Amino acid sequence: MVADGGIDFSVIEKPAQQDLADRGLHQCASPVDLLVAVTAQHHKLTVLHQDSDFETIARATGQPVRRIVD
Repeated sequence: MVADGGIDFSVIEKPAQQDLADRGLHQCASPVDLLVAVTAQHHKLTVLHQDSDFETIARATGQPVRRIVD
């Protein structure tokens, strides 16, 4: 998938999926969660979330995440 900015997210998303699979966590994150995570990682942004799947993704990718609470 190539977004408007010309980024081929499949190149980034596949390694993230493989990292999760290698850790036995491949069914934890939806494709949308992975897309959000790899987009944030590409732009060097922290994912703000209320979804524990992003914590799991971050354990595999090392990217920064922060849980937000009401």
